[in-house]
This record gives sequence, C-alpha cells and structure tokens, in this order.
Amino acid sequence: MQFVDLPVNAPDRGGKIAHVSAGWLNKYHNRVLLDLLVLMYLAVFTFYAYGKVNPDMYMIGVISGLSFHLFTGVNDWQRFNRTGRGISQLQTTRKQIAIKFLFIISLIVFIVFLVTNITGGIAFVSGTMVFAWIKFLELLYWEHKNRKILIVDKTSFYAVDVDRERG
Repeated sequence: MQFVDLPVNAPDRGGKIAHVSAGWLNKYHNRVLLDLLVLMYLAVFTFYAYGKVNPDMYMIGVISGLSFHLFTGVNDWQRFNRTGRGISQLQTTRKQIAIKFLFIISLIVFIVFLVTNITGGIAFVSGTMVFAWIKFLELLYWEHKNRKILIVDKTSFYAVDVDRERG
C-alpha cells in the first residue's frame, strides 16, 4: 500500500484495494523492456547462427517485422489513449482476436518455413525481431507526452499521473 498517494489505494465497492502500488514490475514499460531484452538476445543469437547464412530470408523478415510492428503500434497507441482516459479492464476485443489470428497464421507459415528450410525460417524470425523496439519507444513517447505511467495488474491496465507517481 502506498501512503504517499491515497487515491490510488482507495478501496473499490467490495472493500478491496482497487490498484496495486506502482512497483518496478507493475510498470508496463518495464515489462515490455524485459520482453524486448529476451527478444534481442534471441535475435542476435539467431542472426549469428542462421541470418548470415541466409541473408535474403533475413531481409524479408526485417521488412515484414517492420510492417508488423508499425501496424501493431497503431493499435497499441489507441489502447494507450483509451487507458489514459480511465481504467481499462484486460478484456479481449475483436481487434485483438484478429491480431491473435494473424499471429497463428504467421506461426503456421513459420512452421512451413522451418520444415522446408530451417536456416531460412530462423533467419526470417531473427529479422522480424529486429524492430520489436518500436513498441518500447512508442510506449516511452506516449508516457512522456501524456505525463502518465501505464500500470498493469492481473485484471487492470490503467494510467497514473507522473506527478502523483513521484509523490
């Protein structure tokens, strides 16, 4: 419980605390950063092992990764704006279902690449991971522009004012 910011810790109708404290792992940008560090490690490792061998598939992966991350970046920006206006429950929308469907199709295509040409498939995946940093940079820019920090909890995704967070 935070004693500095009592409105964040105000109980909801059931008497439970509505929001968790904004600890290091509850900040959304820190979770995204951890994911990206793992992805970058995998991207460097797979490029070193397979991307140099098959540069054509690597470049196809880079181009498709750039377009994919720009497309999902627009969706993320809209989600951040909705969250900035109020508490956004973590419910699945039709857009998210469509994105998950595209992800599954991409996974099937990757498996086909993997079966037919293992070095080409892994080089493709390595290329798609290069532009994963777009999401993190977009998130940092949104937080700076709106002067809010995005917090994620098991059931909630909400924004807290930066001034309130610093106490």
